[in-house]
Amino acid sequence: MKTLLTKKSMNFNEAVKKAKLVFISALFLFIIGCQSNIGSGTYESVQAGQAERTEPGVILSYRYVEVSEDGASSGGMILGAITGGVLGNMVGGGRGNTLATVGGALAGGAAGSAIGDNMGKQQGVEYTIEYSSGDIITIVQGPEPLLQVGSHVLVQYSAKGRGRVIMDPRY
Repeated sequence: MKTLLTKKSMNFNEAVKKAKLVFISALFLFIIGCQSNIGSGTYESVQAGQAERTEPGVILSYRYVEVSEDGASSGGMILGAITGGVLGNMVGGGRGNTLATVGGALAGGAAGSAIGDNMGKQQGVEYTIEYSSGDIITIVQGPEPLLQVGSHVLVQYSAKGRGRVIMDPRY
């Protein structure tokens, strides 16, 4: 009877370990999918049906820039530490288990931070635009579509003050 209970508890423990791994993997994939898109064709649902202020202008210059996501590194570190701690906890028993848990959490946190840094980066384009009034602005957005120097554009401003640049269909 005791042997039967031991086998059942071992199967239960293995099932719990597998469930933890599945949960952590799903959480990691969810976080990966949360990266924001900075393209000119991406709108938030609250922007649908709202009028935006639009200014015509001409592109004076552009350059490629790197856009980093705020907090991506810390989110990756937290998820990595949790994952590393759970995986470390599955190793050994007693004091060795505690050391494995702490070591896994530290290693996972470091790895998660590095992954979060890289995942939170996107390529963007910084445009310098001159309005017909002579005012000059600079705005960063996604690289697609790439707008050329001398192109006539429209700069659209949302109610939140965010802007995007699109081609002026009048030209």
